[in-house]
Amino acid sequence: MNSNGFKSLTEQIASISCYCAIILACCTCQSLPAQTPDKTDLPAKTGVPANEAEKNSPHKMPHDSRVRLAFDQFQVETSIGGQGIQVLLHKPEGQFIPMHDAKGVVFIKISGEPKRYRFDLLPNAKGALVASANLMRAKGKQVELEILLASLPTPFVPRGTLKYRDVISVSPSREQLAEAAIARQGFCPVSGRSLGSMGKPRPVAVATGTIYACCEACVKSIQNEPERYAKGKPSIVASPVTAADTKAIAIQKRCPVMDEPLDSMGGPYKVKAAGRTIYICCPGCSKRIASDPTKYLAILREQGIEPPLFR
Repeated sequence: MNSNGFKSLTEQIASISCYCAIILACCTCQSLPAQTPDKTDLPAKTGVPANEAEKNSPHKMPHDSRVRLAFDQFQVETSIGGQGIQVLLHKPEGQFIPMHDAKGVVFIKISGEPKRYRFDLLPNAKGALVASANLMRAKGKQVELEILLASLPTPFVPRGTLKYRDVISVSPSREQLAEAAIARQGFCPVSGRSLGSMGKPRPVAVATGTIYACCEACVKSIQNEPERYAKGKPSIVASPVTAADTKAIAIQKRCPVMDEPLDSMGGPYKVKAAGRTIYICCPGCSKRIASDPTKYLAILREQGIEPPLFR
C-alpha cells in the first residue's frame, strides 16, 4: 500500500471514530441517569430571611418560587418561574457572590410529565447563573430539580463544583387562581346559574375580594348592591305560590329535595334557581337547593319535568 493509500485509510478510521464518539455522547446525554449527590452536598434547608435574598438579588426575572440551601461557607438559592431558572450564590450572612466564570446544567421534571428536560446554566452580566426557558406549563405544579455546577469561586466553594437536588412547588398563574375561585364559588349570586353557563364568568371587585357573575346584567346588579351579593352565593329563599303556579305544581307534584308530595309539609312553596322555578314542600328545603341549584334542576329534568321560568 502506498503512502497516499495509507493516509486515506487513516483519515477514514479517524472520521469513523469521531462519528462514533458523537453518537455515544448524544446517547449518553439523552439517557443520563439521575445522579445521587454526595451526602455532604445535601444539607438541610435553613430559614434564611427572604428579604435578604430580595435585597441582594442581582437578577430581576419574575421567579416566583424559590428555595435556599445552606452550606458551611456559602448558600445557594434556586428559583424558577415562567421565564426560566436562576441560581444565586450567597455568603452565609446574605451578600451575593458573583459567578462570572461558572457554568452548569439543570435537569427538571414537571409533576405529571414523564420526560426530563435539560437546560444549560450560564452567567449573566451580574454573575447569576440563568437558563431562559418557557416554563409556564409548570405553574401550579411541583418541579424536581437536579443541578450540577462547575468553576464556582473556590474561596467560597472549596472544590469549585456542586451538585444537588431539590423540589419546588411553582406558584399557580393568575388564570389558575381565577379558575380555582370560580370552581369554589360555583354559581352566580344574582341569577343562581352555574358560572360558565353564560360564557366566561365576569369578575367583580367587592369589599371582601372578587366574586364572579354569569353575565353583564348580573355584574351591574352586584355593583348596585355589593353588600347583598358579597358572599358570592345565590340568594335562594322560599316564597308563597300564587294561582298562576297551579298548573306547574300539578305537573311537578313532588318536592325534589324530600321526594314527598308538595302539600305534605304545609306547602307548596317556590324558589328561584338559575332563573327557573322549583316547587318545594317546606321553606327548609330552600337551603338544600341554595347549596346546589343545578343538582335539583337536573333531578326534575331526569323525571321529564322542565321547570318553568321564574315569575
